[in-house]
This record gives sequence, structure tokens and C-alpha cells, in this order.
Amino acid sequence: MMKNVGDPKKFAELRKNAEKKLKKKPADRQKLQVRNPSEVIHELEVHQIELEMQNEELRITQVQLEESRSRYSDLYDFAPIGYFVFDSNGLILEVNLSGATLLGVERSYLVKKPFFSYISRDDSNLFYLHRKKSLETKTKQTCEIKLIRKDGSQLYALLDTVAIENSKDNSIHLRTTVTDITERKDAEEKLTNLTTTLKQSIQKIQLDESRLQALLILNQLKEASTQGLIDFVLEEAVKLTKSKNGYLKIIHKDQTIMTIHSWSMNKMKQSVYVEKTGLLSEKIQPKEAVVIDDSVNISPFKSGKYEELGEVTRHIDISVADDERIVATAGVGNKTEEYDDSDTRQLTLLIQGMWKLMQRKLAVEQLKKTMEAKSQFISMASHELRTPLTSIKEGIRLVLQGKDSQLDDKQKKFLGLAQRNVDRLARLINNVLDFQKLDSGKIDFNIQENDANEVVREIKETTTTLANDKKLSLITELDESLPIVKFDWDKIMQVLMNLVNNAIKFTDQGSVTITSAKEGNTIRISVQDTGPGIKEEDLPRLFHEFEQLEDVGNRKPGGSGLGLVISQKIIERHNGKIWAESEYGKGTAFHFVLPVEERREKQGE
Repeated sequence: MMKNVGDPKKFAELRKNAEKKLKKKPADRQKLQVRNPSEVIHELEVHQIELEMQNEELRITQVQLEESRSRYSDLYDFAPIGYFVFDSNGLILEVNLSGATLLGVERSYLVKKPFFSYISRDDSNLFYLHRKKSLETKTKQTCEIKLIRKDGSQLYALLDTVAIENSKDNSIHLRTTVTDITERKDAEEKLTNLTTTLKQSIQKIQLDESRLQALLILNQLKEASTQGLIDFVLEEAVKLTKSKNGYLKIIHKDQTIMTIHSWSMNKMKQSVYVEKTGLLSEKIQPKEAVVIDDSVNISPFKSGKYEELGEVTRHIDISVADDERIVATAGVGNKTEEYDDSDTRQLTLLIQGMWKLMQRKLAVEQLKKTMEAKSQFISMASHELRTPLTSIKEGIRLVLQGKDSQLDDKQKKFLGLAQRNVDRLARLINNVLDFQKLDSGKIDFNIQENDANEVVREIKETTTTLANDKKLSLITELDESLPIVKFDWDKIMQVLMNLVNNAIKFTDQGSVTITSAKEGNTIRISVQDTGPGIKEEDLPRLFHEFEQLEDVGNRKPGGSGLGLVISQKIIERHNGKIWAESEYGKGTAFHFVLPVEERREKQGE
């Protein structure tokens, strides 16, 4: 038989209560059939065992219920979020351990305490409205508030609340979950800050692009007038620094008077004046910028007022220096926020760029006037020299060719020398005039279809005697399939004659070779000699005007130093190219190429 493992006192109490009920309701024993005592005892024993089994089942069920209740209690107390039960006034009726831990307070201390005590003062009204709406709607409500722990630290919390009716007294309780979202809020704040930083970076990049674009446009305004430059720069300075107005002042040479030269167009008025010293009340030093972000509160004489523009609350002023002397000042004013270094740099770059461009325009204008005066002088001097030279040359020719001349050999020698010097001087004058015309673009070109090989043949015929006098071989190697090319016959003759004459002049033995060939969409003419060659470091100097190499084969070259320069300008006017190649001690080669113009009418046939 199973032993009763229940509480003996409890069963004694149950037996006592059962006997009382039996006395109140006595059994009708007379109706009971007299049975064998042993059968009755057996029957009672069976009932006892049944009762013991039922009692054991009840005990097991009670143990399971206690275990389940314990598990629920653990889940409730150690849940990852806080659970609170509030009454309708916001008093804490119940709270789990996680909720108490969130606030840093003992759970027993929180019961019957107002939850308002742990809410940030700024968010107390949010909780009141949250609680009120939960009671009114009887639906789930959510809000985010800032809570204050016992130690004074703060946390962000997410509240989810449902209103429930209490079955005992029909009162309304608020069941609320409290979730710590501090990490999420911090992440959101970081994300917001990163987004803001990214937007600022993008805006800065866009602003930098706009500023760079403004500088690029400024550098392209070479043909703009001075006033046009100033207007553009001021408008861009105002726009790119987010200011309201801008100005430029020119300082007189004695540095005692400042004259307003221009105002930004969007703020220009019929009469604009600066009270006292206005924007420039602060002393401006060369290469220094003055940034005032609260000029109104500095001094009544340093705020600068403009008719119809109001007070200047902040501004930047910079100076433009020329050889340490301030020649101009410029500035922008009334930006909504404070000016920074990038604003100063932008204003400085724009104003200095404008000033350099203005100075460059002035220098170009002065150079044009100088070049025009030089051109006129060269032209006049050349013509003035040509007239007596022609007379002298003709006089010497008549004397030398006279039939009745009584000149001895010595006199003829000196007259011959004079004639050669006159010819040399005439060539020099012609070179100077050609250079001046090419440099000024006043020389005309007669561009027609010509055969470059014919030019080479004519040059060879002309210079053969000169080559023979020095016992040099003059060789031509021509590409007979060379296409017809458009060029000025006389000008290309001049170029090739200069190259061949130079090659013969500086070659004492060997040969001078002229070649022609087609290369791609060009034809190339080359003059190769076996002379002393040119040092590599001297090659770049060949095409410098009025410059000659001092030592070429131990001889002074003579001449004007303009032949190759003139040749280069002629070839470039033909959209071609000329250059030299040389190995010192082994000779020099000059090449030039001319473009081949496609004959489309033949291609289309």
C-alpha cells in the first residue's frame, strides 16, 4: 500500500471536516444490506487505495504547477526587457527584475512609486500623453522617452503599453514593456551625424567645383574689359561666399585716398557710401585678410552703413599688393553664418586672379604698342637703308663692269669685297623685314598645288656651283610617287635654300644630300650633311631668334641669326613642323614636313 506523503495536519483537518458533514447528513443504515465484514473491509481498502492514487496525482500536478510557476517567474524576472504594471495615475504596481535593473533601483523600492520620478523632465509630458491615450483608446500605444537612472545617468527607452481591466475590482491597469534603445539611438545619432557630414562634404565638393569653375572662367576672360572682369569677380565672390554684397576699392599711389571702384551688381544703388571708414576701418596689411564676424558690437565707427543696405554685421576684407605696396582692397559682407578660411581663400584667389589678369592685359597692351612701334621703326629703318644700299651696289657694279676702267687688281679686290658686304647687308635687311612681317602676321602666302620634288630639283640646280666650289657632292634622293601638295612655292624655296646653303657653308668635305619621302599624311623633306655636327645641348637654340652657335666647326657662322627662325615660322604657317637631328662630329640633318590635303573629288570617283 502506498504511503500518504501529504501533509498529516492537512489530512487530519480534512477528516475532521468530513465527519462533521457526515453527522449533518446521517446515512440510512437500515436500508443498507447486511454484508460480510470481510467484504466490507476489502471494499474500504480498495477505496482507500483509489483515494491515495488520486491524492498522488494531485500532488504531482501541484508540483508541476509550482515548477511551471517558477519557470514563468524566471522568464518574467529575467526577461531582456523591463515589465511594468501601472495604475491609472502612473504608480508602479509591479515590476520585474530587468525593469528594476534598467533604473538601477531595488524592485521592492519601486512598488507604489510614481514612474514620473524616473523620466527626464523634458519627456515627462510625453509619458502623460502616452498613458492618457492608452487609457482612452484601450489599444496598444508606443512612445520613446528618456529615463534617468538612480546614479543620474540617462538612457533612451521604448515604451509599449496596453490597458487591461483588473477582474478583482474592475480597475484599469497599464501593462508596459520598457526596452533600452540607447545603443540604437546612439547609432541613429551617429548615422545622422555621418549623413550631415556627408552632405556637408558633398556641398563642399560642389562649392569647390563652383569655385574652381569660377577661377577657370576668370582665366578665360582674356578679351573682357576691365569693368567686365571686376563685375564678374565681385558677383562670383558674393555668390561663392554666400554673402549679400561685395566691393572693390583702388588705392591711390600715395595710399591716402580710397576710391570705390565698383560694387557687386545685385547690390549697386544710385548712391552708396561708407560711414566713417566703413568696412575698411580695420587696418589692412599686405598679404593679410581681415575677418570680422561681429562688427556691430566692436565700435560704432567700425560697422559701416550703406544707404538702403542696412548695417554690416560681418565681413571679409583683403588687400592686393604690388611690390609690397597695397594697390587695392576688396571685400564681401553680411553672410548669414560666420566666415571661414575657405571664404577667405576664395575671395583672395578671385581678387588676386582678377588683378593679375588686369596687369597681364595692361602688359599685353603695352607690349602690343611696343611691338607696333618696333615694327614701324624696323620697316622705316629698312626702307631708309635699302635706298642708299641700292645706289652703292649699282655704283660698284658699274665701276667693276666699266669698259674703260683703269682699276688695278688691288682696287678691284676691295671693290669686290665691298660688293659682297653690300649683298650681305641687303640679305640681312631682307631677313629682318621678313621676320617682322611673319611675326606680325602681315605677310601674304600664295598657297597653290605644287610638286615638292620640283622645288628640290631647282634648289640643286641653283646651289650646285656653290657645292662644287667646296668640292662637295650635292645628292638628291627623291620619292617620285610623292603626291601634289598645297604650299607657297617661293616660301618653301626660301626655307630649302636656307637649309642647303647652311649645309654647304658648314661642310668642308663629303656631301650634302636632299631627300623627299611620304610619311603618313605628310611629305618630308630632309637636308643631311657630313659636317662637324651640333652638340646635343645646342640643338634647342637653333630656332631662337637673333641667336647663333658661337663655335661650329671652329668657325664663326656669321649671318643674322634669323634664317632658321624665319624658316620655322614659314613651315608653321603651312601647318607643318621643322626640326634638327645631329650627332656631334658626324653631321647634321634638318627635316620639315608638310601636310597632304586629301583630294576628295578623286576619292569619290
